[in-house]
Amino acid sequence: MFTPFPGCKSSYRKPKLKWMGRFASTVEFYARYREPYPPEFFQKVAEQIGLRGDETLLDVGCGPGMLAIGFAPFVESCTGLDPEPLMLAAAKGAAAQGGVALSLIEGRIEEFPTTQTYDVITIGRAHHWLDRTPTLKVLERILAPGSGRILLCRASAVETPETPWVKPYRKVRSAWASGRPEEKQYRVVPSEWFLDSCFSETGRHRLTNFVKSPLLT
Repeated sequence: MFTPFPGCKSSYRKPKLKWMGRFASTVEFYARYREPYPPEFFQKVAEQIGLRGDETLLDVGCGPGMLAIGFAPFVESCTGLDPEPLMLAAAKGAAAQGGVALSLIEGRIEEFPTTQTYDVITIGRAHHWLDRTPTLKVLERILAPGSGRILLCRASAVETPETPWVKPYRKVRSAWASGRPEEKQYRVVPSEWFLDSCFSETGRHRLTNFVKSPLLT
């Protein structure tokens, strides 16, 4: 979790990354096969950061809405932001199915023109796609001063007797990615990404949960 320093301006610059625009064909796979965030995760985070239920939350790069839908019951209003219309359509359907109120906006955080501020901003597994410098400028503008928090959320499978597929999956992934220049882009270290910015890390939370993999259904 990261919070802002009062009156700070970031100075770090990084070359702009080109948006890949390749997610229209992956919506079904994101929604079905990505590691889920268990309900206990949202409950634990809500308790540990003291959500009262009157906050506004923005989920950056929301995709099919996994984070936004999970946190929606713990805040007053929840908004998902994503540049891919089909991802937003999937999020809309999932929210309706789950009976969750969710506002959805098509666009990129780097170009987000809103004047609204948010008490909580979540970034899941879209972090490595964000263009750092313009993203930080927008975050500085839209995060509620003083009490605002940025949550970087991850979910990953661990190797256990119940998940025998994890080891061969990682082997295949490593073989595919080895030596590819873009692989470095995917490995974002939050402490480095926020270096020399207005934000400082205030805590980390981890939850281990055992679920049946959708690959086995």
